[in-house]
Amino acid sequence: MEVFKHVEVVVPLVGEGEGRRRAILDFLRVRHLIERRVAVRARGGADIRYWVTACEPAPGSVTPAVAARILDADVVIGLVDAAGLVALRDLGQRGLVGPSTLLVVRGDPGAVLPPDLRGWPHVRCDTLDVPHLEALACAASLLDPGGPVPDDLRAVVDAHGGKLRAELALALQRLESSPVRRPRWSPVAAGGDFAQIMAGWVVYYPCAAVRFAWRRRSLPDRYLPKDMDGPAVVAGANDSFWRLHAIADPGRFSPAGPDALTVEALLDRLGRQGLVDNLEEVRKEHERVTDQVVLGDGYAWVTVPLRFNGNHPFADFRWTAHLPLLVAKRISGDPGGPHRVTYLLLYVPLSRRAGGPG
Repeated sequence: MEVFKHVEVVVPLVGEGEGRRRAILDFLRVRHLIERRVAVRARGGADIRYWVTACEPAPGSVTPAVAARILDADVVIGLVDAAGLVALRDLGQRGLVGPSTLLVVRGDPGAVLPPDLRGWPHVRCDTLDVPHLEALACAASLLDPGGPVPDDLRAVVDAHGGKLRAELALALQRLESSPVRRPRWSPVAAGGDFAQIMAGWVVYYPCAAVRFAWRRRSLPDRYLPKDMDGPAVVAGANDSFWRLHAIADPGRFSPAGPDALTVEALLDRLGRQGLVDNLEEVRKEHERVTDQVVLGDGYAWVTVPLRFNGNHPFADFRWTAHLPLLVAKRISGDPGGPHRVTYLLLYVPLSRRAGGPG
């Protein structure tokens, strides 16, 4: 069994020239090793497959897009040199990175890291003194950190990156095995402030954030189906939400990856497990609300609750009805172009169903 997890690397790609080439080179080395060469297991014993992307925060400015990428990640890595320290300080002040962030330090960590960061998990990424590597660093294909890792670079890293590979594998395994995890409420919305607020609240009801990605809004006051850039996904939730939907392993769903939990898949799960008695009614209500609220960019009262039956694995949810209420939404980006809209939902419990026990 495998689980997929997303690693976001904070890369200090500031300026041009040698410094930028070196930062891209270090990122591609780390990306190749994590995606192809390290072996890490989840706490339940499943093999973890990582996919690695890079974000480039500008000094003194953390955009909502950068915050979203960091908040959506399962693991955050910071590439650390002088520019990287400035970026990490800025992200740390916003609560986007912390002691669960893995630092990849160029040079001696004791000399590069200030005292308050030396307790964070870190590995050393020494410059590879390989003549061919410098030529690769200057190649045009390396100027895009989102592009493929060239075969020549893979060969050099495989031949000379054994120490870094071992340290990355050990550090990632320690993070996966640690009981201290990144807050799972963090990937709520594209803006870090909203996510952090939700992470600090105790929510009494099952609560979730559902995210829609859009290419644009075609009409002044309405979206068209063709505007949608992929299905709606559960971008974050509290423990009560996962229990309500009888999902024991929510960690395997990553909003930014191929295993994201879509709203349609969530409803399909309820049907396959036979947990609700009014699934068709719920689906029709979902279509109505989607048309009025999501496509229509308006608001609508939800009137049909999820009516759980006696098949629910948790006794406190058997024979109950929960009404999903739209509480708030947040638009991240310009509706005239690519953007995301995140809706906050509360599942309010109603009285036990007539005919159910108790």
